Amino acid sequence: GSLTVKAATGSTLRLSIVGYQPKAITVTNPNLGTIIMEEDVKALSSVVVVGYGTQKKVNLTGSVATIDMAEKEGQPITNVSNALHGAPGLFVNLDNSQPGIDRATIRIRGMGTLNNNNPLVLVDGIEYSMDELNPADIENISVLKDASAAIYGSKAANGVILVTTKSGKGTPKVNYSYYYGIQKPTTMPDAIWDPVVYMNLKNKALENIGKVHDYADVEIAEYEQGLKTDPFTYPASNWFDIALDNGQIQKHDLSFSGSTDKYQYRLSLGYLDRSGIIIGPNDKEKKYSLGFNGSMNISKRLKVGLTLDGYYRHYNEPYYNSFWQYLSRTLPILTDTLPDGRYGNSWLRTPGRNNWENPRMIAETGFAKKVVTRFLATAFADYQLPFNITYHAKFGADKYDGLLENFTPQVKTYNPKTGAAINWNSPSTAPRSRGIDYNELNIHFYHTLDWDKTFGDDHNLN
Repeated sequence: GSLTVKAATGSTLRLSIVGYQPKAITVTNPNLGTIIMEEDVKALSSVVVVGYGTQKKVNLTGSVATIDMAEKEGQPITNVSNALHGAPGLFVNLDNSQPGIDRATIRIRGMGTLNNNNPLVLVDGIEYSMDELNPADIENISVLKDASAAIYGSKAANGVILVTTKSGKGTPKVNYSYYYGIQKPTTMPDAIWDPVVYMNLKNKALENIGKVHDYADVEIAEYEQGLKTDPFTYPASNWFDIALDNGQIQKHDLSFSGSTDKYQYRLSLGYLDRSGIIIGPNDKEKKYSLGFNGSMNISKRLKVGLTLDGYYRHYNEPYYNSFWQYLSRTLPILTDTLPDGRYGNSWLRTPGRNNWENPRMIAETGFAKKVVTRFLATAFADYQLPFNITYHAKFGADKYDGLLENFTPQVKTYNPKTGAAINWNSPSTAPRSRGIDYNELNIHFYHTLDWDKTFGDDHNLN
């Protein structure tokens, strides 16, 4: 077709189309002439993981999207689901970046039911959570849509995600990777933190709808004078600066791998240490991962293998999980802490704020802590039968152990002018604590017979 593009002389045009090699052209004159794209033969001959096996891209008739994790290297990906952004046909929404619970919602071809819309996830052929894997241990991900997923039955109604872990290739090698980063909010609302400006604007807004003022003129005048001498009683609190701080993240990955014509192996260790942007001790996570993938050719016909993927992780978050709601409601007239460290409120009567939500108090008091150990172990065997028939057997065990503990003390806030206390939570319900233990074991065992035959050069039947 004919293309017209607005571009400055000397700039570079990058052209790409599915099935062809990308091309870059430097603009030297207004007429670029005829541009010929070359077929990407390598891409069409590459192997894609599909239902119970693999196929070459050139032979695919169903809708399959692939993600090569090599293209994601160097990115600070803390959960595998976050690596699926940009895959065609996928809706990936990360609505919470808090350490420990930053898992994306994934939808394939939209929503298909009022109930569970999550796709079926298989890791090396076994049903498992992709977010319990170290992203550095994954080779590639295939997303099966529509009829491509039908072979997995009713569980595949919302699509299927196939995760293939890395294996050893070539001469023995040791690989180590590390990154360190600072995390901060991308953007924050343009809030008013000048208390006098806030009170005047609030009064004006109420006046415009025919309501009485929240703050008397004498209170505003007193506050304006007090700002100069007493920042505890007359604060100008910027709560985005008070309650938020830069988070830190560091990740280490170490692997040993290799292969010969007899065997292949890969052993990996991973460590993630991350703190979020909420102040205090309750916005942190740590993860320790272990991965192993090994196989051996016992004979010309028999191949056996073992894989192991596991995580030990724990994270903390505030006991009251409405921190962000409270932060968005806070006002510049709210005292952070009194001189002695007690949590403050405000001496100004404000409708709807009988019990002031102090964000520092929410972030620092109490805790919710979850500790999880989860391992997936699989053993498999492939036996070559006559007539190009392969018998494949796989056994998998998914073990999940978790402990959720939370605690809140009885908490009060104090009037900075009078010293009077207000109970934030009721003495009849606090202090209180709770513990929940999770213990699950899932066993998987299946067999398949595969037959594959090529007729001539271009006809494949399996």
